[in-house]
Amino acid sequence: MTRSTRFVLPILAACFCFFLTACSEKPKTDQSGSSMTIKEAKIDGFSNNILKGLADTSFLYDINITGKDVKEWSVQIDEYSKGKYVRTLITMSDPFQEENRPTRFKLAAARQVLSKTSEKWSLITYSKADQTTASGTVDDTKTDYSVSSYSMAHLPLNLKKGEQKAIGALVLTEGNSIAAFSGFEGEENLKTITNYDKVYLIKAELK
Repeated sequence: MTRSTRFVLPILAACFCFFLTACSEKPKTDQSGSSMTIKEAKIDGFSNNILKGLADTSFLYDINITGKDVKEWSVQIDEYSKGKYVRTLITMSDPFQEENRPTRFKLAAARQVLSKTSEKWSLITYSKADQTTASGTVDDTKTDYSVSSYSMAHLPLNLKKGEQKAIGALVLTEGNSIAAFSGFEGEENLKTITNYDKVYLIKAELK
């Protein structure tokens, strides 16, 4: 790891936490009976431009836990190629302590292209009580594709205990185009989304 790369992650984490704290709105309590509500975190244009300078691709979420029986929530980034699962790059889990149960979180997922053959993914969660950062570097991989597209799931999205859902995707291909996403729900939609040269899916799960 080079000296410049070593300092990028702490700066990135600090900036994400600042923007998410300053710009996100307090989520309303979900009344549908679900245990977890995920919304897109809103930031202003100036902050967005700064984030683009720190990360090549970023996803920002507001998370609100409403179920009292939730023991743990987790998020992971999975890699796919031509419709097939390749590997899980990062997994971050957050168990709940009954005596100190935070219910509101900020989540950021960020991709940094380090070279033509190396990239880094980071997951950052932030609450009033804690901040957690996890990252994984992928070496000996192709990062320069002719077409790319990223999208969040249709938000707000609700999860019940025991459910796992895709909440974001980055699609990379040497093809001429990428079809518009019709949604992440269902096996057929997931097959369509992951049927490219390289696809990263961000997944959230409630346990």
